[in-house]
Amino acid sequence: MSLSIKNSKAHSLARELADLRHLPITDVVIDELSRGVARERKKRQAFNDPEERFRKVMEISERVARLPTLDPRHPDDILYDEHGLPK
Repeated sequence: MSLSIKNSKAHSLARELADLRHLPITDVVIDELSRGVARERKKRQAFNDPEERFRKVMEISERVARLPTLDPRHPDDILYDEHGLPK
């Protein structure tokens, strides 16, 4: 089986990474693809786990709650004029 990289930028980056690691391009491509697949599997697994999804939502909620209030006005006052029309 073979993989042919026909994109000059992809080939250049693979060659540079291989040179920096002192490894063959094939080893570098396998290593990086393995890492990418593992990351994607982990993301999908976390998304399908209700407890992990809840934990992530709570983490985001807490982070958002700590953000400063940049405009203290009510959202309706920001979006609509005194006649209820969009500004």
